[in-house]
Amino acid sequence: MGNILTVCIILAVVAGYSIAALWFGINGVTTIQLIDRFPLLFAPANFVYIITIIICLGFLYLAITAFKDRGTEHALTGLQCLFILAAGFLNINFFYTWHSEEYIPAIIMLILQLIVLFILYVTYPLKRETLMKRAPIALWFGWQLFMLFVVISYAAVYYEWNGFGLSGPLWVVIMLTICTAIALHLRYHHADVIVPSVIIWGYLGIIVNNGFDELFVSTASFFLIGVLLVGILFIHKNKKKTA
Repeated sequence: MGNILTVCIILAVVAGYSIAALWFGINGVTTIQLIDRFPLLFAPANFVYIITIIICLGFLYLAITAFKDRGTEHALTGLQCLFILAAGFLNINFFYTWHSEEYIPAIIMLILQLIVLFILYVTYPLKRETLMKRAPIALWFGWQLFMLFVVISYAAVYYEWNGFGLSGPLWVVIMLTICTAIALHLRYHHADVIVPSVIIWGYLGIIVNNGFDELFVSTASFFLIGVLLVGILFIHKNKKKTA
């Protein structure tokens, strides 16, 4: 019971801190305003950040099911609780370092959080009833994965990285492709439709943000959205396991 209560508290803190950072500001500026300081090619239109509200609702669902399942075979294990606490701690530290303009530490915090979230993610068996319980973690992981590439893009511009001579649009397409590959891996090996859907949502924001000004990036985003949709509809490796 104590572990579940602690998990609920950290999820509430992460939700509150994330909303405050994105929409109300830390150190006098919001995360969205920070991202908008530079004309980033790998950055979504502002409407995309509404997904944070859905993620917070996912936290609520996670907390409710944790209380409901306590004492049953589907209860959160001590290890899962520990990973949720670690992911929450790293999420808060990411926002803190980002708003303190410590961008390399922010990237490190985000990478560590993704590692922790993935370890937590794979603790859920590939069964229909547990896939639904995994949904908030998949949603959280998918968004943080997308944000990692946004933050890397920001840091590259901030530190005036030359990109080894490659153009900015080409690097964006490379990152889009890597992000897509990760999402498709999760779809194929973990029967996940949520992470690819989150990435599609982010890519739509990139298309709106870039429009016809960066046709190469927008076209690549459109193409990769199509690839992800095909993956969601037709990749069913673990279908028998999840039936």
